[in-house]
Amino acid sequence: GFQAKFLVFPLFGALAVLATYYIGRRFASPTAGLVGAWLFATSPTLLFMIVSPMSDAPVSGLWGAAFLLALGSGAWRAIGAGVLMAFVLLIRPNLAPLGALVGVLYLMRLRARETRLAAFRDAALFGLFAAAGAVTLAMTNQYLYGSPTASGYGRLDVPFSANTAYVNTIPAD
Repeated sequence: GFQAKFLVFPLFGALAVLATYYIGRRFASPTAGLVGAWLFATSPTLLFMIVSPMSDAPVSGLWGAAFLLALGSGAWRAIGAGVLMAFVLLIRPNLAPLGALVGVLYLMRLRARETRLAAFRDAALFGLFAAAGAVTLAMTNQYLYGSPTASGYGRLDVPFSANTAYVNTIPAD
């Protein structure tokens, strides 16, 4: 019901903080993970986002968890990262480049000769499940707005056209 949003957003914020800890621990040390998680947990931005029903906290938690899963190897981790990325794309389609960034992690593993087949499998699984979010979004937009690239914000070609570009000109002296 209505009260659920006051529980969901703090839970996604907690997921983002936990993902920050484990990513920091993986790249540096448990102390680095703890410091990163503490700084993130006490940041005014995160604190504001977990008490306001906005999509930033859920996207942060899901993206952090997807990135953390993508750091590991194995089919189940790749599927999990792809599913989480699909949800990220459904919530905030403009974050598709971040999904591509996670996909690059998998492609970088193709360089190691002994794990090339497993890396290719993981990349394909991630891509397949992440693409499910993009396809679902396109089908939803087609149903609601008449085009897979349309959204509730109107046509994309208008705000991004050359006619709407603002050029700051400074008069010559």
